[in-house]
Amino acid sequence: MSMTNKEILVNAIALSIANGYITPYSQIVMDTLLDSQSLFAIIFSHSFAKAFWGEEPIDMGEAFRENGTPAYIYYLMEMVREEEPLKYLEKFL
Repeated sequence: MSMTNKEILVNAIALSIANGYITPYSQIVMDTLLDSQSLFAIIFSHSFAKAFWGEEPIDMGEAFRENGTPAYIYYLMEMVREEEPLKYLEKFL
């Protein structure tokens, strides 16, 4: 069953905070929906992505010059291409 955008955001932020992400939003009441500008500031930040996906190098295939790109960089690039970035995050929850 698919989560709502609010559930995805809450779970993604909770997971990243558990992995060491520090944000000014970590003190807000999670029942309050963030406006879309704040949402994108969070989910597309490198510090959020590092905590969410990690920094372990991944092999992106021969199409890329350098393998061993940190996971968060790869997944941020993929998420940018998505029409619904929150649904992309949901795949990892």
